Amino acid sequence: MKPIKLSIEGLNSFKEAQVIEFDKLTQYGLFGVFGPTGSGKSSLLDGITLALYGKTSRDSSNFINVECDKMQVSFEFMVNQEHYRVVRTYKRNNQGKVNASKPTRIELIEEGITTLLEEQTTHVDKACFNIIGLEFKDFIRTVVLPQGKFSEFIQLKGKDRREMLERLFALSKYGDDLSRKLSSVIRAEKDKALALSGELKGYESVSKSALKELKELDVEVSKSFDEKKLVFDINNEAYETSKKLLELSLSLDIEIDKMAHLKLEEPAIITRKETLKEARKIVQVLPYYTQSKSLEGDIKDKSTQHLELQEKYNEAKKVLDSHQRQFTEIETTHNEFMSKY
Repeated sequence: MKPIKLSIEGLNSFKEAQVIEFDKLTQYGLFGVFGPTGSGKSSLLDGITLALYGKTSRDSSNFINVECDKMQVSFEFMVNQEHYRVVRTYKRNNQGKVNASKPTRIELIEEGITTLLEEQTTHVDKACFNIIGLEFKDFIRTVVLPQGKFSEFIQLKGKDRREMLERLFALSKYGDDLSRKLSSVIRAEKDKALALSGELKGYESVSKSALKELKELDVEVSKSFDEKKLVFDINNEAYETSKKLLELSLSLDIEIDKMAHLKLEEPAIITRKETLKEARKIVQVLPYYTQSKSLEGDIKDKSTQHLELQEKYNEAKKVLDSHQRQFTEIETTHNEFMSKY
């Protein structure tokens, strides 16, 4: 199945109509849907499962926006080069119960011409199943994995895993064919045995030579049965081998997906490594930086003290100069006085 376009209105957090065009998103390859919790990422998957199966992976009927009384979803997809569109509508009644409403239909789109395939919920459900070929529980395990359900998918074991693989890859028909062939062979051999038994009763009075002939015939029939059973066992062993190979192939695909996710995260990991390397460099020079800052503070303090001493020296020099002038004046006056007397 290839998604083409999803239109939703009134679904969970999407009150207004929203359109997601997958054919445009995928034209350049892989794309992702990101956003905070409650932004509506899982609601997009709910829209797809509601359109195809009429229910969500979270098994809840409370999927209509609290401010809306109606919800509508339209999903276009392709299967085997056929273009389909399924439309479903749900309404909430006065008691708060959600029910399917009209329009509910599935259409085939060919060269711009739309052909109605089915209407009504049960008919649309059956048509979607026939087109996709998957039951709801298999669809949400393989095509749309709900949040937190991936581990449940890869941990399926035993009967559940075999049954899912049989449905996914249409292997059940081989097992059914083998069972039918075996039943047919067993039934035919039983019929032959009953027929021979009846014939033997009719020949109880026959000669030893006739009895020997009948025993030889019985041996031949038994040999034929053993040969056919051997062919069945070989076919059944091949069938079981095919199933194991499919399981291994599915596990390989899962590991390849994990490697692809790690490859996508490689640039972020490299960036974190570079950041860590720079941080280590900073840690190495941090003591020198701290010491430099300390010395810078000491120099600043010494500079301040020098300026203060310079100011005091200048003031003292001024006082000294003033006293020198006064002394000169006094000495001059004294000399003048002594010259007169």
